[in-house]
Amino acid sequence: MSRARAVFDPDDATALETAGLLKPAATGLREISMTSVFSSTTTSSDSTDSGYVSEGSSSWQFLKIPDFLESQATLQWLGFNPDAAKMLIQPWENWDPEDPSDFMTLVRDHVRTSEYDAVGPYENWVRALQTIGVTPKLRDAILDPDYQQIRYTQSAKYWVVDSMRGRFRILSAAQESSIERARFRKREAARKVAGTWTKEEIEKESPKPTVAYGTAYPQYVPGSITLWIGHDKLRFKEAFPPGEEVFLERMSSEAPSDFCGLPAAMLYTALDMEVAQINAGYAKRRIESSTSCLLSIQIPNALIQSLEPYLLYYGDE
Repeated sequence: MSRARAVFDPDDATALETAGLLKPAATGLREISMTSVFSSTTTSSDSTDSGYVSEGSSSWQFLKIPDFLESQATLQWLGFNPDAAKMLIQPWENWDPEDPSDFMTLVRDHVRTSEYDAVGPYENWVRALQTIGVTPKLRDAILDPDYQQIRYTQSAKYWVVDSMRGRFRILSAAQESSIERARFRKREAARKVAGTWTKEEIEKESPKPTVAYGTAYPQYVPGSITLWIGHDKLRFKEAFPPGEEVFLERMSSEAPSDFCGLPAAMLYTALDMEVAQINAGYAKRRIESSTSCLLSIQIPNALIQSLEPYLLYYGDE
């Protein structure tokens, strides 16, 4: 039984197509304007009822994304070659509806059970990635020599899963934005029947941004240490759910090997902003269509000095 969900809400898709911001489906993919992928609000710069900003078509940039969130086209969009994608989609289409596992569980399990892996500079990374079944494009992105030192901190399997999770976040965000736009249009239509919208009503009903981003670097605070994390923007948004506490644990990564002494995921940070920038650049290189982002965390030295030493044990010691 297939559990594939459409990326675009039907009403939203119709409105986007009317505005020329979404092209009809072809070979399981659709082209959407980059200005509309993550936009959860529908604004109009003229008196039309399109509900979308009108722009000259020459300035539009389109992104190809799958029509369905869980599909063979999605698997290929994530970075699997056609043969691997065809093999992987078969168990999903026959998935037990009572099974709570999601689509990315299928992806992760396939990668983790692959026969061969690579860690460090002396192992065959090309063989590992070919065994997993990734496309040459994703393979080249992972093996980019400009990010070699970062790559060696984890394994081939890790970088494949991390890359595909990042790409899937783009599709999930696009789906959420489409649902929000459709809801907004329905509320707008209902309001128009009842009467004219007031400015306060529009501000109240319009979807609100969940995270504030800036380009200014934080100033050094005496008596504190600044830590940096670099990754793609959508991953940071997972750590900042709207109206809830910050969940930095969602930025954690798996331990690179059995020798780290900790079986659980770890939060990796950098003391130098330049290192975080390299990490963010590597995420951008692998995930594509994403926006790289930096996060700074300032911790008072007094807090660090008040902590008890943490001892790591290995083996029987």
